[in-house]
Amino acid sequence: MEISMKIKDVRKIIEPQFGYIAKSTGEFLYVHHFNVWSIFRKICKFVTSLDKREKYLLEIACLVHDIGKMDSEIQNSFKNKVEIYKPHKITSEKELKNYFEKAKFSISERDLKFILDVIRTHHSVSYEDLEKINTSAAGFYTELLCIADWLASMELVSLETIERLNRRYKGKMCFTIFECSRFPSPTYNLIIHIGVKHFKNKGWEPICYPKNGVVFIGQSSNPLCKKEEILKEIIFEITKRSLKLQDYEPQRPDRQVLVPPAKYSPLEFLETHQQELTKILGENDRGFAFLKYYKELIEISNLDVPDNEILKLIRLACSSAGNLKNKAKEEYYRLFKRKVENQKELLNQLFYQIKLSDIFKNGNGQKLCKLKQKELYDKLKYIAEKYNSKENNSLNEYLNSIILMEEERDFRPIVKDIFEKYKIYKKTADAERGICEICGCSFAFKMQPAINPSRTPQAFSQIKSKYAYRSICLFCTYDNLVLRENTSPKKIRIFLKIKSKVPDLFLNYTELRILINKILSAVRNPRNIIKFKENKEFQNFPFPDKIEIPVGEKEEILLNNQKILIYEDTIFFPLEDINIKDFSPKDVRVKYEPLYHIMRLMGFEVDIGAEEQNKLFGEEVITEEETYYRSLATILLARLNEKKSRKYIYSRNLLENSPSITIKIIGDHMDREKKEKSLPEGLIKCLVRGLVRSKILIAGR
Repeated sequence: MEISMKIKDVRKIIEPQFGYIAKSTGEFLYVHHFNVWSIFRKICKFVTSLDKREKYLLEIACLVHDIGKMDSEIQNSFKNKVEIYKPHKITSEKELKNYFEKAKFSISERDLKFILDVIRTHHSVSYEDLEKINTSAAGFYTELLCIADWLASMELVSLETIERLNRRYKGKMCFTIFECSRFPSPTYNLIIHIGVKHFKNKGWEPICYPKNGVVFIGQSSNPLCKKEEILKEIIFEITKRSLKLQDYEPQRPDRQVLVPPAKYSPLEFLETHQQELTKILGENDRGFAFLKYYKELIEISNLDVPDNEILKLIRLACSSAGNLKNKAKEEYYRLFKRKVENQKELLNQLFYQIKLSDIFKNGNGQKLCKLKQKELYDKLKYIAEKYNSKENNSLNEYLNSIILMEEERDFRPIVKDIFEKYKIYKKTADAERGICEICGCSFAFKMQPAINPSRTPQAFSQIKSKYAYRSICLFCTYDNLVLRENTSPKKIRIFLKIKSKVPDLFLNYTELRILINKILSAVRNPRNIIKFKENKEFQNFPFPDKIEIPVGEKEEILLNNQKILIYEDTIFFPLEDINIKDFSPKDVRVKYEPLYHIMRLMGFEVDIGAEEQNKLFGEEVITEEETYYRSLATILLARLNEKKSRKYIYSRNLLENSPSITIKIIGDHMDREKKEKSLPEGLIKCLVRGLVRSKILIAGR
């Protein structure tokens, strides 16, 4: 008998569960079983009394303990979200044996009895159960299954459950948590990553990832982490990474380049981009670049500078008001008897005419333009070194409030601070005195073009600010910089975000990327539908084989090979950049619905949308076989119609509101296919099959 559970065994056992759900939340039964199995395997490392046979059979028990929920009445109650008082536990050997026969998984009578004895009491115990159980230590085995079941069912980190487990297993194994109450985002994932690193260094192992944190398992002797060290590293890493992603090249004289967080860490910003800045300071616009940085740095540093006409001219040239721009050109003509067309030209010309002593009190009479690139960079760095950085208690306190590590916290001070700043912001629209409009952080500043903010219509503000952009914090700035890296301000980036409660689902990341590429090509240009199991590239996925997937004319590559963000429990796949003027939320939602359903059917928690959106472009969409095949039929029909824009929403409306016209379109294309061979072979058959599987009402009476 095989005593080590393989992925192929897991797939075989859970395949009959495909299409069934485990809870009214919509979680699929086979996904819940897979999660319980994954968690149990981690717990087993701390239960040395189990032999190989017991461990193997308990793993099987994890994969079938809730198959009683496949009952039609229970399934209907989940779908309709109606409570019924019908037990779902399996108590019959015949019922369990029939299930394994359906799964084509061979198991002996003795092992079948062991598994049944373990799972029959995992929720409740009756006298009848006690009479029928004769497996030695069945209660202990069931308890291990229950622990894995509780943790797999934990939607949010539950300190009460953790404390109960610790009381029960004191001295044998220990559980602890790291909780972060921030919405899913690169910042959240970085916080979790840093927290996991610290806990691993102390000997803890992550066992599962609920929506708001991590649960760890370890020995009772493992020390706990120091929260202040984690907080310090989080702020350091987010600042460092944000500085690296910020735009370093001045674009216009009237547009700031040193925006937060660079404004609060100017020296680190210059050092981060030393190579790029040194290069810029040797190019044609070196005068503009140097004087632009000079002007912004002296405003935030303690450097004592000359009070003269040159400095006033530089400030005028970098202003945004129209009258001041004109005044700058007039002043330049008065001083140097030359005309300039614009502010940028003014700064470039000024650079070649002034001396170091004009802008530095300790400067000599050397012409500024005679300095080499590295010397110019060093002058800017010298000014930045005069900046006195101050620890921001508001930022530290906010971060401290959203992270919990088995502690009691009084949230009243931070809530009061946020509320008071919100009131000030409502009255004054002063972003520097307000709160972040995205997450509510009490340390916020004005969103600037230099961080490439999203202009998606979904970007929502409760505050009608006088400024063009919202108030934003360091954490949301980092999110924005990560998610919008290398994209234009005039474009909206679409993401696929997938999350799993257990990281085992990401073990086949390469295959996952191949799968997403294949489905993307099918969404954009479908050719056929194939059974999932027919594709040998995905044989190692721990999922049932019954699912069908579309394939395309050619394999698409994920968004210009943009960086895919991989974290412990979440992966961000960039799908597409869309021009704002071409963006139709309804059309693009329908377009990506098949991909959304496929990822959901595979057991992931899925979001597809623009940067701040969750679910499917902000909408809760139920994933069932019917809804999946309806979405599949829609993109196949869109392949047939001749519309150039909004073709997906048009096809969905045809399917749902005009099925007779849909049938006519299919018929016309079938006739044309026979004559012209204009469509890929089999596409229309796939569409008809998709219509049937989606259960769309074609005709009625």
